[in-house]
Amino acid sequence: MQIFLGIIQKARGEGLDFANAMLAGYTAVLCSPKFFCLEEKPGKLDQRALAARLAYFLWNSAPDEALLKADLSDPKVLRQQTDRLLNHPKSRQFVDAFLNYWLDLRKMGLPRQMRNSIPTTTWTTCSLSPPCRRRSFSLRRC
Repeated sequence: MQIFLGIIQKARGEGLDFANAMLAGYTAVLCSPKFFCLEEKPGKLDQRALAARLAYFLWNSAPDEALLKADLSDPKVLRQQTDRLLNHPKSRQFVDAFLNYWLDLRKMGLPRQMRNSIPTTTWTTCSLSPPCRRRSFSLRRC
């Protein structure tokens, strides 16, 4: 925490106002590997590490209590928990976010000026884009 406080104090000392100094501190926190990387010890995964990887992969969020308490070393339990996570609304939200942001489906059919000068491709401007987008989302559960 002291390192981030130091960044804020240095920014203030360099003449930045409070809001911009805080912004510098927030930026440092958000760019810190310990903030956005999941740190685990190398080697065979323990139950908690396996639960965390499964949850972050399928939900893009932390594991719930049921997953943390499950005996994931049992292949049958692991399969049941995987199915439970895939059928949970968090899984759908994660897939929707992936389709929208990684594949840029959120831009499909938008007028050119709303796409912030992103290069236009046929699939983003064609008159079939709303049905194409719906079809892409309908395939997410296959």
